[in-house]
Amino acid sequence: MKRLKQLLTTLLLTTAIASACWFTTSNFNKTYIAGVNNYFAHYTETAYIQDAIFYNGQTVAMPLTVFVKVSPRIADQPGESPGTSKLTRAILQYKILPDGEWVTVKDIDHPDWDLDFAVPLALFGYGSIDVSVPDNTEILIRLYLTDDIYETGDLETDITSTVPNTVTYYSGIDYEGGWRAPHVMRLKISGRRPFQ
Repeated sequence: MKRLKQLLTTLLLTTAIASACWFTTSNFNKTYIAGVNNYFAHYTETAYIQDAIFYNGQTVAMPLTVFVKVSPRIADQPGESPGTSKLTRAILQYKILPDGEWVTVKDIDHPDWDLDFAVPLALFGYGSIDVSVPDNTEILIRLYLTDDIYETGDLETDITSTVPNTVTYYSGIDYEGGWRAPHVMRLKISGRRPFQ
């Protein structure tokens, strides 16, 4: 009986992780990819979730500095106790389109400091994505976050959907594996920029 309860608990948590939505009225301005380099915006905060717009397809030069906003998730899923939930892990990944594999740039796993910043910052370092690719090559970047219960997407799931140039609350926001527009950005690479 004890093993059955453990199995059911594990299945319940797995279902919660897979089905949790980070893009909610309470959390849409808490975590997202803000933009890259100096400065190509992906998202700028707005007062209402219905007004959220995400921009993709900008032509940028290597190396890439990715600016992200990270702060604790507000508990707003059915059955959750009220309050906030600290982030425990943050991962930045990229893949070369159309058929590349996901590459982990950096994995911040259970740090001894809080993943809680009021403004977007280069959490994973300046110039942290630096690969040689032909001009006009497209890449996807994605921001994985978890509080050990919920996550922004499934790391084991590839994103093969087309990520539109403009994504709104009403169109183009959902991709495979629970990934959504705030945590996924598509870019076109052209050339290199001076970087120290």
